[in-house]
Amino acid sequence: MADKVEVTPHELRKVADDLDGSARNVKAVLDRLAGARHAHEGKWGGDDFGKQFSGGNGYKKGAENLDSAVGSKVQLLHDYAGGLRGGADELEGAEDDNRRRFKS
Repeated sequence: MADKVEVTPHELRKVADDLDGSARNVKAVLDRLAGARHAHEGKWGGDDFGKQFSGGNGYKKGAENLDSAVGSKVQLLHDYAGGLRGGADELEGAEDDNRRRFKS
């Protein structure tokens, strides 16, 4: 186990930027997938087989669940990034306060 952990506001903001970038990449993949799904919507037909394939817990429900699950992870990554930026601001503020008090 490490004896010391060191973090700087710059490093926190860098990780936050990386998380936002990852979120954008995941969202872009999700959007491309949605575009492909919409382009082929209904190709399975309206007969019994098509209804069985797409209805109930089938294709359409699976697509909704995928969008919801992955979409929530995109938001989670953005939320983490915001938290890291807030932590960086707090850390900088505490350091600035400590410097001012030390110089006084």
